Amino acid sequence: MEDTSVTKGRLRKNRKPIAVVILLILIPLVTIVSINVMNDIIRNNEPDPYSDISHSLTIWITPEEEEFRLHVDFYGSEQDAYSKTNSYVGVHLTVEPLDDGEYTIYLWTIPEDVTRVWVKIYFDLVTEEPNIIGDIEIGKTTTTQLLNREISFLMEPWLDNG
Repeated sequence: MEDTSVTKGRLRKNRKPIAVVILLILIPLVTIVSINVMNDIIRNNEPDPYSDISHSLTIWITPEEEEFRLHVDFYGSEQDAYSKTNSYVGVHLTVEPLDDGEYTIYLWTIPEDVTRVWVKIYFDLVTEEPNIIGDIEIGKTTTTQLLNREISFLMEPWLDNG
């Protein structure tokens, strides 16, 4: 039978290496669990684009000889659009020269009960100039022009046929 004082002496003598081994095992485990928990929290706070879609948006714009960006921000009122507050969502498209000019985007941040949204349309993300502000009635095609580019919108409520 081993003397308990000898065992206690070995543990006391080797406590630093034992602590290092325990930490080497625990730190990676705690890190992995923490990362997985944070990823779950982040994923649960983001809308699921396949199950929470509220509207589909189709934009038609004629491509030009050079690539350009189109930016469209959606608001609940004209005043919000002018003051750039309470935006529902912003959409940014790259229009390439050989594109067919039709883009369909699925939105999940537009309230389902709205019948009209206000849009701010612009080409330069930094200055937001030149821009035009107008409204889109849900279910009807709306056409406008900005810098001689004709832009049409059709926003419809999303009907999940799945």
